[in-house]
Amino acid sequence: MTLTDGSTRIMIDAGVNPSKLMAMGLKFSEIDYIFITHEHGDHNRFAGQISTKFEIPVIASQGTLDNTPGILPRHRMQLVNKSYKLGTLHAFPFMVNHDAVEPTGLYISNEYSEKLLFIPETGTMEGIDAKADFFVMEANYSKATLEKGFDDGNINSKLYDRIFSPDGHLAVEDAIEYATTDHRKGKPFLFINTSSSNYIKTILPDNCTIAMAGNEYKFGHETPY
Repeated sequence: MTLTDGSTRIMIDAGVNPSKLMAMGLKFSEIDYIFITHEHGDHNRFAGQISTKFEIPVIASQGTLDNTPGILPRHRMQLVNKSYKLGTLHAFPFMVNHDAVEPTGLYISNEYSEKLLFIPETGTMEGIDAKADFFVMEANYSKATLEKGFDDGNINSKLYDRIFSPDGHLAVEDAIEYATTDHRKGKPFLFINTSSSNYIKTILPDNCTIAMAGNEYKFGHETPY
């Protein structure tokens, strides 16, 4: 997916074959930055290929860059604990809990000082409490569905424990709780890499939407998502 304020476009992760993305309508000539959240293959596999072919800078933590092959030195933009100007956007990285070397999210603001919090794969929301106008977060699975799969013997204990660990993945139920409490109540949330099962659709509150794969999402006062 790509995030944009209408001027600067950031592609989130690069785990999908670029030919498939182009067939879905993505124009790499319009991408200004590729942000890699962590080094797992389904997130970084094609980063080197895309950045080299289309001359796009790759922004990520040092741990992620060091474990993502094929990125040329001129395309590496290492994130440390400070604010970055990315075209018309400002971005501040923050660490999350996931079973990767140095997994990172982004706190983004546009020229109107509207803020978007991008939360990648994480096993816990502990410590992630920044105030924002828009939220994009990865919530991969339903607890109810996973537990049933485990009880039925379709999911082994190793995978079950990994997903449920504090360094694992966030359940949709936990993401919904986060989206409907405190200062986040009523704010627009976009869930990415989320199953669109009938069960999940029935529990989604009005302020939460499931992203369509490969789509571009514009945030800001004119067009929220």
